[in-house]
Amino acid sequence: MRKLSGMKSAVFLYGVFVLLLVGMILVAAVYTTHISTIIRPDGEVSDSSWPQQYAESFSKYISVENNVPKISANGMSSLDRNQLWVQILDEQGAQIAQHHKPTDIPNEYAISAPLESAASSRMNEYTVSIISFAKNGRKLRV
Repeated sequence: MRKLSGMKSAVFLYGVFVLLLVGMILVAAVYTTHISTIIRPDGEVSDSSWPQQYAESFSKYISVENNVPKISANGMSSLDRNQLWVQILDEQGAQIAQHHKPTDIPNEYAISAPLESAASSRMNEYTVSIISFAKNGRKLRV
């Protein structure tokens, strides 16, 4: 009888170990998913690289007419839907267009300032992505 009792204890301990291991794997999976995703303002869950990807693709909403950049209605709608703002800078770092830019964001930067803020990805309390691109021969930063 004593052997059977020892076997029950071993099976019980093995079962507890397996349950703890499975629980730790589940907690690690949930934590990893939590830190690698964001909830966008429209309620969708996206990869944490979404802000950078959005900024990189935003140039499709910008056209240059008579050497002046313009944000399309679809671009403004996309910004509004995602509760975002945009600032378009010229080659010297001066603002030449914007949509819902917060008042505490400067209108002009030293040439290296936008690049420094892009490296840190933070400006005031905002996450900032700065993308350089060219349209109709004009170099711009968004």
